[in-house]
Amino acid sequence: MYKNLKEMFIIAMLVPFLFGFSLFEKNSGEVEDGDQLYKEGKYDKAIEKFQEAFEKLKQNPSLYYHIGNSQYKKEQYSEAKDSYIKSLASDDKLLRDNALYNLGNSFFKMQDYKQALDYYKKYAKNNPSDPNVKKNIEITLKMLEQQQQNQNKQDGKKEDNQEQNKDKQEQNKDQQEQN
Repeated sequence: MYKNLKEMFIIAMLVPFLFGFSLFEKNSGEVEDGDQLYKEGKYDKAIEKFQEAFEKLKQNPSLYYHIGNSQYKKEQYSEAKDSYIKSLASDDKLLRDNALYNLGNSFFKMQDYKQALDYYKKYAKNNPSDPNVKKNIEITLKMLEQQQQNQNKQDGKKEDNQEQNKDKQEQNKDQQEQN
C-alpha cells in the first residue's frame, strides 16, 4: 500500500514535466473567467483576469496569447502584436503557430504589409496546407503591391512639386535681377 501511494505521488509530480504545465493552466479560475469574459465580448475585463492569472501562474507566456486576442478584438493592434510576440516564448507549438498567424493579422491591420507577410510565411512554413494563410498571403501581396504603387505616385508628385518650386525660384531670381 505504501509503495503504491509513493509511486502515485511520484507520477503525479512528473506529469507537469512530461506534458507541460499548460494542462494545469485552465485550472486557474482567472483564466477560465477571462475566457468566459472574452466569449462575452468583455475584452477589458478579460484582459484584467488574464493579467491576474499571469501573476499566479508565474508569468506563463501562453497568457500573453489570451491577452493579445482580447487586445486584437478591441482593435488595439499594436498592443496585441506586443503580446503575441511575448507568447512566442511558450513551449506549446500550436500556440506559437497561432501567435505567428495572429501577428500577421495584427501587422496587416496596422497596414504594415511587409511584416504581415513575414509572419504569415513563418506560419505557413509550419502549416503548409492551411488554405486561410494562403489566401492571407495572396491578399497581403496585393496590398503590398498597391502600397508600393501609391508610394511611387507620392514620390513622383513630390519630385514634380520640387521641380515646380525650383522653376519658380529661378523665375523669381530672374525677376529680381531684372529689377
